[in-house]
Amino acid sequence: MNRVMRIVLILNLLFIVSIVPSLWADWSNDGVEVTIKPGVQRRCQLTTDGAGGAIIVWEDSTHVYDTYLVRDIYAQRIDLMGNAQWGSYGKAVCTAGGDKERCQIISDLQGGAFIVWEDGRNFASKIYAQRIYGDGTDHWSYNGAPVCTEVSMQSDPQLVLDWVGGVIVVWMDNRHGQGDIYAQRINGSGVPLWRADGDSICIAAGKQEGPQIISDGSGGAIMTWFDQRSGTNDIYAQRVDSNGNILWTFNGVPVCTAANEQNWPCIVSDGAGGAIIAWHDVRNGFQLDIYAQRIDATGAALWTTDGVALCTAIGDQYDTEIVSDGAGGAIVWWIDRRNVVFSDLVAQRIDAAGVVQWNIDGVPICQVFGDYITEPFSKGLVSDGAGGAIATWQDTRGNTIYAQRIDHSGSMQWASNGMPVSTAQSQDMPRITSDGSGGAIIAWEGDRFDEPNIYAQQINAEGRLGLLDPVIHSVSDIYGDEGGFVNLIWDAPRTDFLTGDITEYTIWRALETPAAQSMISRDAVVVSSPSEALDAAWEEREGPILRHAILNGTMFYWELIFTQAAYRLEGYAKAVPTLFDSTAVNDDYHYFQVIAHTSDPSIFYVSEPDSGYSVDDLAPCSPAGFTGTQSFAPEGLWLTWNPNMEGDFDLYNIYRDIGSSFEPGPGNLLLSTCETNTFDAGWNWEAGYCYKIAAVDINGNESEYTSLCEEQVTGDDPVLLPVATFLDQNYPNPFNPSTTISFGLKESGHISLRIYDTSGRLVATLADETRPAGNYTVDWNGRDGQGSSVASGVYFYKLNSKNFEETKKMILLR
Repeated sequence: MNRVMRIVLILNLLFIVSIVPSLWADWSNDGVEVTIKPGVQRRCQLTTDGAGGAIIVWEDSTHVYDTYLVRDIYAQRIDLMGNAQWGSYGKAVCTAGGDKERCQIISDLQGGAFIVWEDGRNFASKIYAQRIYGDGTDHWSYNGAPVCTEVSMQSDPQLVLDWVGGVIVVWMDNRHGQGDIYAQRINGSGVPLWRADGDSICIAAGKQEGPQIISDGSGGAIMTWFDQRSGTNDIYAQRVDSNGNILWTFNGVPVCTAANEQNWPCIVSDGAGGAIIAWHDVRNGFQLDIYAQRIDATGAALWTTDGVALCTAIGDQYDTEIVSDGAGGAIVWWIDRRNVVFSDLVAQRIDAAGVVQWNIDGVPICQVFGDYITEPFSKGLVSDGAGGAIATWQDTRGNTIYAQRIDHSGSMQWASNGMPVSTAQSQDMPRITSDGSGGAIIAWEGDRFDEPNIYAQQINAEGRLGLLDPVIHSVSDIYGDEGGFVNLIWDAPRTDFLTGDITEYTIWRALETPAAQSMISRDAVVVSSPSEALDAAWEEREGPILRHAILNGTMFYWELIFTQAAYRLEGYAKAVPTLFDSTAVNDDYHYFQVIAHTSDPSIFYVSEPDSGYSVDDLAPCSPAGFTGTQSFAPEGLWLTWNPNMEGDFDLYNIYRDIGSSFEPGPGNLLLSTCETNTFDAGWNWEAGYCYKIAAVDINGNESEYTSLCEEQVTGDDPVLLPVATFLDQNYPNPFNPSTTISFGLKESGHISLRIYDTSGRLVATLADETRPAGNYTVDWNGRDGQGSSVASGVYFYKLNSKNFEETKKMILLR
């Protein structure tokens, strides 16, 4: 393709097109309805679906069984745009007789989820579980697989992945007339792997309750609970391996046995095979305080005996929740009544060594004078993936749902006292999961239409509701070009096509640090914020604009490659340049990012990176002017052609075979060359040879073939056959390191041409075969039949054929 024409085509491609249908659904300010099923839906739990959405499970009171209204378990999957995936009512997980309650859910890491619950189908509550695929189909038994159906009552199930496709479930069990702790492992097909009805974790005297569980990172689990064996509640823990074997002290190791009561522990992995456990504690009198302890993989306590104080302020602190800080420590938050007349929400970070990182007694997440912000179990906490956390709670400022993000330093990232997630009245019991992009999805029960129903909302890392970030739809090669560009297609945020709040987009390409530093050493401008790029005189800049970023402690850069005005469209496409083309030798991807900007420089929305590669799939033009001219001195055929002018030209492939219909391939490739001519010494009239030539570019694209057959060869008449067989004197002579021997055959027949030394010993055989009549040349390289160089001296060469024999002398001088 003509270079100018190609540039014009690319410029045309750069013009935006709205070709991608939007995925947007109404993430309204008050959240989307998860189900429109009549009746009462309450006590939801949720987990990520691994694709930016969530799977939500709840208790549903719409089913009459034996004249009684019973609570069933239902579930719904919503995608990253808020669309319900399993019908308008959701998916029935269990509708057997009796009440089902206290359901828990965890992602199966394959788009589906594991669900466990208390089940009253046999009057006393049992433990059942189900696995649901991402399409909403059951994987296990209808109405769930039994985890424990022992005759007594089991309650409060919790679960964790076993990391080989199944789960480990722990619960409180009354089979011995008191609350004990039991557990069971279930494989990915719903089959229990330990003892029937579970293995005992703790059967000590007194009551054990409130079990919590995490993975130990080795296929087993670490569990914690509060325990009455001493007469007052203490905190204990136990670890089991993948076979259900107890790894620590029988009936558990003490985590805290301080005076008075310790209750309701929560647990998180320390990232090193152990755990961090937090609880509320009455050791200091009648008020509740917050303490924490770290235990290692052997069950040994690593911090101060009976735990480190996170908060001992006046008043009660209770209802703890915990997440990892991503650095071996944890973030803990709780309800705090230090202000007596109203409750606050307070958080504290503790590092891996047991040192608190924020203010003494914690930092307030929400303080609203005069209101009781929340009650126990009406809040949730999840990691933000960057060392901080996102918290949500039920707030009596109109009985609505609020949220706040707190970073690793303890600074609030959103509005003071939290961002409202829903401003509708009578919303409570929020739960939370990560959206996988630094934000969260929150689900809750709302009493908007006289009966509680389930709602959900997405909030991004900047505290804005709904999916406001652009989403890269695809990064694909542009077919039929010479490479160097990919087609980048992205979905616009709803604030573009609905409200017109987006003014423009910037498109960025990832750079490795050495390349970026080389650009910086010359004339590149480095900005710290995407908005600064728009202030850096994009159209008038003298050098590239780079933006640095840090991922997992590693510095890398983004290069600004285009800006694009916003036109209130649902999607955009743009041809953007790559640094290189993908080949068999270098198949690296390019990573791109799209940022949507508003009129306020401080407000912008960043897409997740996506990758693609460009390929040169446009072959060069076929070589023109392909001619063949017969030669007699030396004997053969001169092939010539016109040069190709493509900028990415590499070489020519020349093929030779019999007849014009042959298919070029490795078996008949004569040679590859960068030149525009070559000599074929093997050509002759009798063979009937045909040639085909193709141009090849640097990416291996081969052009159409240009052919040259026997009838197109030019030059004098064919050489006349010798009138008599002869043997010429070699040339040069003397020689070093090689010489040419010429001979002619009057008629076809078997011939031999051999080299001998002065003693008559055979040194090498140059020919021993049948040949047609004609003129021939043979080279000798001064080596013997084993390939070794022979010494200087006199040698003899001898030609034998039918009715002919002649010997001549030659001299090799080293």
